[in-house]
This record gives sequence, structure tokens and C-alpha cells, in this order.
Amino acid sequence: MSKNLIGIEIGSSRMKLAEVRDGKVIHFITYDLPEGTMRGREILAWDALADELKKAVAAGGFTSKKCAIAIPDEETHLRRLSMPPMNDQQLLVNLPYEYHELIADNKDNYIYDYSLINIKRDPENQNNNTNALEIEILGAAVSKELISKYKDLFKRAGLKLVAARPRTLALSSYMKAKIPEFMTKDTAVIDFGYTASQIDIFRNGVYEVTRTIDVGVAAIIKAAAEALNKDPHIAKESLKVNTDDVQMKESVINVYDSVAVEVMRALNYFSFENPENTLETLYYFGGGSWIQPFVIDVVQDLSLKATALSAYDQENKNAVIDGATAIGLCLG
Repeated sequence: MSKNLIGIEIGSSRMKLAEVRDGKVIHFITYDLPEGTMRGREILAWDALADELKKAVAAGGFTSKKCAIAIPDEETHLRRLSMPPMNDQQLLVNLPYEYHELIADNKDNYIYDYSLINIKRDPENQNNNTNALEIEILGAAVSKELISKYKDLFKRAGLKLVAARPRTLALSSYMKAKIPEFMTKDTAVIDFGYTASQIDIFRNGVYEVTRTIDVGVAAIIKAAAEALNKDPHIAKESLKVNTDDVQMKESVINVYDSVAVEVMRALNYFSFENPENTLETLYYFGGGSWIQPFVIDVVQDLSLKATALSAYDQENKNAVIDGATAIGLCLG
């Protein structure tokens, strides 16, 4: 995009903000949120979050006022659909009726959108421009009330919401822009988050499935606190600098192992269901990526190459390994 845009992902304990200009990251910040602001990815204190967002924008030196938000999986209804050939207006009229089984609420309370996956054409009539037999799309639905709350949130923080995208599609945009083979191979991406770890699988650039593992950095910090007999806040800092080799304490390794087992199960299941898959690499990012023994433990028994998703802050030349989703919001 030629104009600056700030991509924002609000996690369970931190916000990630990335300002992008012409496809390059010019500012990036991770910002810790006060306790009580979030419950998982659900926002509990909207007014307090607006204040923190304003502080984060100032701390990161951001210049744009326009922003995009990553909508959490819990708030998004994604559905892969096959439909008769339609134009854009017809699709948006018909999409709500495809969600009657998923959405118990009034369909008019939701905003609908889609991305095109494929057009199935008549093989015997290739020269006809109107030979489409069927179109395959990835539909999305999100609550109008939630979008309204996001608009108010950003307005109070001095920003303007111009785009909202499901988390998985923002991540997909990042992968399309940064990983050349993403559109031609199966791809697995893991986000080592604070309260959970999420594995997203894409097939030839198209979102397939997400597996959530309810273990993340918080569990590692808790284990480190018990091993060091310290307050969790102190243990968190000790973990960062590996005080007393805490990253290799038995109780901490046990947490690594619990995530590793679930990652293996998820990938083995995908391979079993798709024996002709082309999965070769596990990409990773997120707050837990800095704990190298954790990453090594998770990937060591997989027959996949492990690669970090990293971009760069153009001003400070610092590696960004926690911002793939926030950056991807600005690249679609």
C-alpha cells in the first residue's frame, strides 16, 4: 500500500502494532497490557484499552492515524463454500443465507464478506468467458456490534478504523507477501502465544484449519516461577535472561513437551487425512519464539524444517518475530 497503515493485533496479554509503508515495516511495537484488560482474547475494559492503545502509538512513534484490526478467531465465522456463478453484489446478498446453521442470532446483525478461492469452468467450453460452472469462496461473518465497538475504541485512541480482517486471513496475507512458495505448497504456521499456541494450516495459499493448544508462554512462566520459587513477574524476567538456566529446568521442559505432543498430533492428523500433502516447513512466530529451548523441543521430532517468520523495523534494524499478523493486516 502506498499510504501508511497501522496493523493492530490485540492478544491476551499484549498488543502488536506495525506501521507499514509500501510493503515495508517502518515502526513496530509490542505493548504489554495491564491485568484485567483482557480475558483470553475477549476485551473486558474497552475504555482502559483505548488509553493503553494511545500510549502504545506514542511509544512506538507511529505517524499514521489509519488502522486495521485482526479479528480473533472466536469472533469470526469462516466457512468454505461452493456456490453457483454470481457477481459480487449477488454473492453478498446470498452469503447470509449460507450461515443460517452457524449463526443463531439474526443474520442482519452481521457483516459478511468473502475471498475467491477458485472458479470451476466447463472443460469443453474454455473459449467462452462465461463458462464458469461453480465458484469456491471463503466466506466470513462478524458481528456488527463488535465492529462498532472497535470503531469507538480507535476513535477514543485518536485513530480511524479503515479495515477489519479475520486473524487467519491477515496471517495469510503476510505469508503471501513474504514466502514465495506459500501459494504452491501446503504450509503450517504456529503462533507461540501467551495463553495458547495456535497452528494454522494452509493448502496452496488457502486457509484450511486451525488447531488451538491451550498451553502457552503463561504456563512456561508459571513453571519457571515454581522452579525458582519466585513471583511470576520476576520469573518472567528471569526466563528472558535464563537466570540459573531456568529455561532448562525439568518442570519448564515438561511444559515444552506438552505443547510438542499436541503439535505433533495436529500435524500427524493433517498428514493422515491428506496423504498427498506437500508440507515441508513449520513456520513459527509469537512471544514464545524467543525461548529457543522451547522452539527446539517442539520441532525436534517433526520431519519438517523449522523457520522463524521475521520482518525488520526499518529504522532500528531490529528483527520482528512477533508481528506477522499485525504486519499482514497492512499487506492485503
